[in-house]
Amino acid sequence: MVLLVALTWFVAQGIASKPFDRALEFNLLALTQFVVAKDNVVSFQLTPQARDLLRADDSDLVYYQVVDPRGTLISGEVDFPLPQDNQTPEPGQVMLRDDTLRGDEVRVAYAWLARTDDPGHLVLMQVAETKAKRSTLATEIIKGVMVPQFIILPLAVLLVWLALVRGIRPLNELEQRIRARKPDDLSPIEESFIPQEVAPLVSSINDLLTRLKASLTTQKRFGRRRPPAQNPSGGLAHAGRTGPAGKQPAGSPWLLAANCALQHARHPHGQPVAGACPR
Repeated sequence: MVLLVALTWFVAQGIASKPFDRALEFNLLALTQFVVAKDNVVSFQLTPQARDLLRADDSDLVYYQVVDPRGTLISGEVDFPLPQDNQTPEPGQVMLRDDTLRGDEVRVAYAWLARTDDPGHLVLMQVAETKAKRSTLATEIIKGVMVPQFIILPLAVLLVWLALVRGIRPLNELEQRIRARKPDDLSPIEESFIPQEVAPLVSSINDLLTRLKASLTTQKRFGRRRPPAQNPSGGLAHAGRTGPAGKQPAGSPWLLAANCALQHARHPHGQPVAGACPR
């Protein structure tokens, strides 16, 4: 908001300055008619009517200055600031600048005039005006622009917020329906009240649920048909187990055969321990 106000103020200053700059240029051109030269001696013959015209503004102060080619003041304000030295004089061209005169910010219109026989010797004519009218007009422009914005902007934010609330309401309802489903419920999500923006997403989720349900059904079907594993003697695999570790009983033929093989491995050329191998 601060940036908006600053930008509006900058634009308003530019808009307010244009008509007053044109008026200032007109006053300068009008005053240049009173700069005359006789025998290469420059003088400023300002009529009383023209002088009263310069002082007729109640809002701003108007200053002027006329300087001959030697830099001598011909008429006007002694403390009038001069243009920058790096500017090349161009006869008859009106230029504008911002400056300070007697502690006040002023807008200056100035031009160099060729009034002597030597084209290199130019007369400087300057007219300055304070910026009270410009500031007043800029303030009025800001009021005319910003006051409606301060009214419209909160209303626009409210409308956007209402639109967002209304837009995400179907998404909230979809979230509640998904949270309310049971963990083993793999049925497709109802797409009747789904917003168009998320319809492809819901369709993809439904496709995933359908494939997951089919995979689980297939696993259950093959799990029921698988036969139980049998041991070499034709019984169930767990028939000869006792306890959780599945150890064989002491008189098991498998255990006796294992002991016999172990005895043969220990005594390859002798007799195994009696009773180790059944006969």
